[in-house]
Amino acid sequence: MSQLRDRLFGARGTTRAFCLLAFLALALSAGAARAGEIRGRLFVGDRGEKPAAGVVLSAVPWEAPFDEARREARAGEAPKPYATAVAGSDGSFLLTVPAEPGKEKLFRVRAEGGGVLPVIFEDVFDASET
Repeated sequence: MSQLRDRLFGARGTTRAFCLLAFLALALSAGAARAGEIRGRLFVGDRGEKPAAGVVLSAVPWEAPFDEARREARAGEAPKPYATAVAGSDGSFLLTVPAEPGKEKLFRVRAEGGGVLPVIFEDVFDASET
């Protein structure tokens, strides 16, 4: 078997594959403890031409729709956000959610204040994503 591998890949091919695997493992493990980041710019208006300064963005813990409806029907308290950020004068923001190694941390983004109606975006993010 090793002769076939040496014939197909050569001695250098095995070393390269090992180095590539080590680099890939290092890259994946380095990203595991990082925080998830969502950055962008918010605009409001009929044509989206005015920067949305002062809008507060929150990373709200994701709840299954049934659990969320049951909590709201019982007038339960909403879960506290993982993190918040405020849009700057040009509408730009950076929302950073700390990740916990080995634990999934799902959230949605809520925007409110700054003269806009509160909205929760439908996308679900994980704190290990960027």
